[in-house]
Amino acid sequence: MMTHPAARCGVFVYLTTTSWQEERKPNGMFDMGNTGWIVFLFLILGAIATDVILAQGANSVFLLKRLADLIEWVAFWR
Repeated sequence: MMTHPAARCGVFVYLTTTSWQEERKPNGMFDMGNTGWIVFLFLILGAIATDVILAQGANSVFLLKRLADLIEWVAFWR
């Protein structure tokens, strides 16, 4: 069965981020934060953008550069 690449990557990233980013609070509870969900969201948005880019063809290089700039900007300001 074929699944969308973003779904496969998102599940993998969610499972890995929830396992290696657990930090114990003083009361013994785990604080996992929002990192897994943020990465999952970016994977979904990236897959949608890739589908649009591949559908447009000629403008794909320009759109890929714009997508890379957006990701770099978000990573810098986080």
